[in-house]
Amino acid sequence: MLGGKKFEIVALDRKANPQEALIAMRQLVDQKVRFMFQGNSSAVAGALSEAVAKHNERNPESSVLYLNYGAVDPALTNDKCNFWHFRFDADSVITGNWGSDMALLIKANRDGRVKQVSMWHTNVGGKSDELVGKYRKRYPDANDDFFFLTLQHAMELLVKAMEQTQSADPLKIAKSLEGASYEGITGTVTMRQDNHQLLQPLYVSTIRKTGTAGVKYDVERTGMGFGIDGRIEAKDTVLPTTCKMQRPS
Repeated sequence: MLGGKKFEIVALDRKANPQEALIAMRQLVDQKVRFMFQGNSSAVAGALSEAVAKHNERNPESSVLYLNYGAVDPALTNDKCNFWHFRFDADSVITGNWGSDMALLIKANRDGRVKQVSMWHTNVGGKSDELVGKYRKRYPDANDDFFFLTLQHAMELLVKAMEQTQSADPLKIAKSLEGASYEGITGTVTMRQDNHQLLQPLYVSTIRKTGTAGVKYDVERTGMGFGIDGRIEAKDTVLPTTCKMQRPS
């Protein structure tokens, strides 16, 4: 990429707290980090999105691009949208539980009552099997699973934008990301230009015992995994938006 340059990952703990996240963001800015990934808290995402927009307006020479892979508050791509924020997740789970709590819920499942609507899970099949297999081979003792395919989407589209623009300038990258698409392991994904929400196929799934039809992999070694009930194509997931994007001149 860009003549052989490599990404350097700078990991900071936001502690699921908006104030801690803002401190971490200032640390990234001080270290001249220009691309910020975050997920798993809409409260944090809202604070970061607003802070990034204000920072970039005041300091265009050190602008930051915010790539959101897991915070799903609809406001982030509607009334509170901004040019410097791109969302790659489309998950909607009936329960808000995750991690060990999600595993306990799955163990308590009876009669297929636990369902989810998600952009991906380990039993999607096809090209996904290779990804899941490599992850489990590399981390054989881990109870958690590779979950955020959205991170792969974000990285792939970021690299594509850098190669197309031959630049690492966040403004040029943001403009290139608008309307960008690539062929992911579940099909074509596309970044909406009007509100910076990624469009991707979604899956309606139910928890079932591992080994039943369509359930090859379990969730966090619980003996239960998601099996697909149906697939929604990306074009059918488009929703109206109230976003009124203010773009830099």
